[in-house]
Amino acid sequence: MTIITGRRGVLRTFALTMATSAIGVASAGGKPAAAAVESALMPPGATHLDALKKRLAQAPRRRDFKTVPMILNNPAQWDHEALTEVLSYRPVPRQAWDNIDIGGTWLSLMRNTLNTQIWSFKHPDFLAVSRSTIRPSGTSISSPDWPERSSRPIR
Repeated sequence: MTIITGRRGVLRTFALTMATSAIGVASAGGKPAAAAVESALMPPGATHLDALKKRLAQAPRRRDFKTVPMILNNPAQWDHEALTEVLSYRPVPRQAWDNIDIGGTWLSLMRNTLNTQIWSFKHPDFLAVSRSTIRPSGTSISSPDWPERSSRPIR
């Protein structure tokens, strides 16, 4: 056993011991902390929203698609169960967003809407859903760059 007599060695050993202790405390208490954060995100009284969250957690997810057709015509081509749960959510108010600019302000708008509905208007079961539509090369359908016929290339 080596006895550390230098001041720097003692400080280094002390710092290492404190860091190890902090990591141990954080890993031992990680699950209760995660549960506390999760319960803080769910507004009190949101029974319908909590039930939806549990049903969505149990719904199967498909992420092993090799190819996806342009027009989906079979429920096996998307997460049908999860989408059905969201579409059949009955408590009102609820709001669906359709955005075309992934870098736009839609996230801030949704956050503001959630805060207003849940905390100001006291609607704890409010649900906001967003769908992003990405258009090719930054064009829009009304743009003159959009081809009128499929054989005409985009400029």
